[in-house]
Amino acid sequence: MVYVLSIMIHSRFLVLFTAFIALSLLLPAVPVGASTPKTAAFHSKEFGFSIKYPVSWIVLPQDDGVLLVIQSPDEKSAISVGASFAEGPVDISKITNQFIEEQNSALKVLKTRSKKIKGMSAKEFLTTQVSDGETLKGKQVWIANGKAIYILAYASSKNTYAKALRVFDSFVRSFTVKKKGK
Repeated sequence: MVYVLSIMIHSRFLVLFTAFIALSLLLPAVPVGASTPKTAAFHSKEFGFSIKYPVSWIVLPQDDGVLLVIQSPDEKSAISVGASFAEGPVDISKITNQFIEEQNSALKVLKTRSKKIKGMSAKEFLTTQVSDGETLKGKQVWIANGKAIYILAYASSKNTYAKALRVFDSFVRSFTVKKKGK
């Protein structure tokens, strides 16, 4: 049963990860202005989270396994949010270690770091990948909350990564869970 549950959880993460990769390949980031934009909030009652984003960004329709995709006005950068629930408390280290072990050459995990985000266990991944001859840098943050794991993901060209990363980090800081994961 535990093995089957682990496979089910892992399969959901692979779907989320695949959606993230596809999105990052289609929407490379562009520089983001230094001023602090006005924000709007996205709330998911079903998954119990909220996240803030610049009002000039667009919420795109949801896709398989992805709960939210927020796209820049010029359609060249995006951030995705996904979630998955397990039958019991999530061991984020075990799941993220499986994720790293099973990745193919499409994504190289450069660095991982454990951290706390608003009291929840989290893993942060810095990644790189090559798409159409361009090297993309990325960042993913996996946040565990009870039986839930939330995956926030971002990728950008090396030239725009630093500036756009500040926007992604503000998304992560604004992420709030309203209830303990089912």
